[in-house]
Amino acid sequence: MISLVNYFYCGYVIKKTELNGVDFKVGRFEDIYLKIIPFLEKYPLQSVKKLNFEDWVKASKIIMNKEHKTLEGLNAIQTLKDNMNRNRKPEN
Repeated sequence: MISLVNYFYCGYVIKKTELNGVDFKVGRFEDIYLKIIPFLEKYPLQSVKKLNFEDWVKASKIIMNKEHKTLEGLNAIQTLKDNMNRNRKPEN
């Protein structure tokens, strides 16, 4: 995981002692938008997590366009968030 910090030149690793694991965290929005998202678009996820990633990108674009400063933008992000992970509804 330290290699991710070195590769992306951003973020940090936190050890999760209770789960015997680690988290890679990136705090700067610019690093997420300009480094992490393009990498994951170039090398896409191959699991159901791909759908969460696509929603994450939509939310990031709302933020990048400063639409999150409006009630409509905030509601759009909240709707995306509410429908991610275990709350995702099957597509028809």
